[in-house]
Amino acid sequence: MVVNHRQPATILHNNYGSRNHWLAVDLQGTKSNRQGVGARLTYRIGSVKRIREVRAGGGFNSSTSIGPVLGLGSATQVDELTIRWPSGAIQTLRNIPSDRKIRVVEAAGETKW
Repeated sequence: MVVNHRQPATILHNNYGSRNHWLAVDLQGTKSNRQGVGARLTYRIGSVKRIREVRAGGGFNSSTSIGPVLGLGSATQVDELTIRWPSGAIQTLRNIPSDRKIRVVEAAGETKW
């Protein structure tokens, strides 16, 4: 829904959708900051590796969700996700199914999915 000043509201609907898959990652720091800002996520799908960093302050009034959404294309799982927390801790999760949101709590040592 879009509302413009002194204009009627407009409802937009995507009739085409997408066949691509995704994985939303919600980080919760225990030694690092609470939202994991500064964490580096390296994820692998087959032989393809990608990197995302958690940043704060995006969007209107900084209202954008901090947790990254990883685009997976046609893949139905993330083969490996490694999180390097700002504290220096490293966690690795494997074989994570797509199209869902997961929460990862910072822990000492390796964490498996």
